[in-house]
Amino acid sequence: MDNKQKFEEELQNAGKRKLLNRAILGMGAFGLGSFLWMLTRAANTPSEFQTASDLKIDLNQIAEGETKTFVFKGSPLSVRYRTNAEMEEAERLYGPGLHDPYANNQLLHEQDPATNANRSIAGNSAFIAVISICTHTQKCATNANQGDFNGWLCPCCATHYDLAGRVIKGVAPRNLLIPRYRLGNNNILHILS
Repeated sequence: MDNKQKFEEELQNAGKRKLLNRAILGMGAFGLGSFLWMLTRAANTPSEFQTASDLKIDLNQIAEGETKTFVFKGSPLSVRYRTNAEMEEAERLYGPGLHDPYANNQLLHEQDPATNANRSIAGNSAFIAVISICTHTQKCATNANQGDFNGWLCPCCATHYDLAGRVIKGVAPRNLLIPRYRLGNNNILHILS
């Protein structure tokens, strides 16, 4: 084998090594990125998250003006204890200009209006419980206590929901869903399957 052939063979092998190194580096970067994403996702999960198939929530453990988020059937469920001022604001925002005029409450008829009363927990109207998944793509979890109305804000499509979970601004077609529930003794909220 002459020098020219050796040189061409080494050049070919160097190209293969470079390609293999890039592939290994790419897989390593993807793996590191996935690990960091999972780590930050876990670090940003609220400590009050709970998981259950049928959920019981002690409303006495939620302070006035506070929102707690739980997991119900794999989806975030936000429960808010609204102040008098927040309930007055929710009443004020109700009107013919609502993006979605219907309650979107699984306990009511489909065409019932999105009044504050139809969006609140019957028997304790200071509380609201919503599945806090944006109704635009039904994939993004909304952030509580954010947006122009201090209700919920979708980080994906920038839809703003008020403190009754109604679409006030943005592209989402429906108000946040109110799940089936029952208010039991001692202010225990039962979220039903």
